[in-house]
Amino acid sequence: MNYNQFTDKNPYSKRRSINLYFGEQHEDTLKRFDNLSTRLRRSRTQTLDYLLNYVECREEDLKYFRMMG
Repeated sequence: MNYNQFTDKNPYSKRRSINLYFGEQHEDTLKRFDNLSTRLRRSRTQTLDYLLNYVECREEDLKYFRMMG
């Protein structure tokens, strides 16, 4: 199947976007985020997804360890 991923004809496309603003006080955070993206060889979106998954996994681990206590 050949289709343009940026049209409504793409059944997998649900385009949504957000803008993340890194002001002067958070330039270091943006540099760290870009550095992590480069190290992981992922796009910014993939890096954000990676970090969200990491946090979810760690929360599950903490729940498990608390239960084992």
